[in-house]
Amino acid sequence: MTITFEQKVLAMTAKEVILLMVSAVENPVIKLDFDTFGEVYDDVCYGCAATNAVCKISGVVFDKTNIEDWHHAEAVNAPERFISHFELAIDSLSSGDVDAYNNLYAKQIGMAKITRVGFEEDLPRLGNDFTKAQLKVYKRLAAFQEKK
Repeated sequence: MTITFEQKVLAMTAKEVILLMVSAVENPVIKLDFDTFGEVYDDVCYGCAATNAVCKISGVVFDKTNIEDWHHAEAVNAPERFISHFELAIDSLSSGDVDAYNNLYAKQIGMAKITRVGFEEDLPRLGNDFTKAQLKVYKRLAAFQEKK
């Protein structure tokens, strides 16, 4: 039996979601650009942390035929509402907004909620100029998730 994208996401712990987002930034599948949300320039596909997270979970490498948002769901065989909320959740997380992640998006699709541990206001908003130190703050948040 094949496990669907939706099943994989719903089986993830908060720690795994956070580390997935970090991995999507540290080792992107397609060219990372936080100013795009799945676009093609000169035949090169660009995506943010959320787009790369979808690629990592699904094993699908987006190309110029399916990189646009409205094709993501079809490409990974997931319901449009689910993929949209997943990507918005990851976008919120990479922006340092745990409340939006938890209450606006993860809650709507049943994803693991991130436990607040007291330093979420220090989470950086990741951009194209992200640093390893910024990612380390997210890794610290992930580590606290298993201690609850």
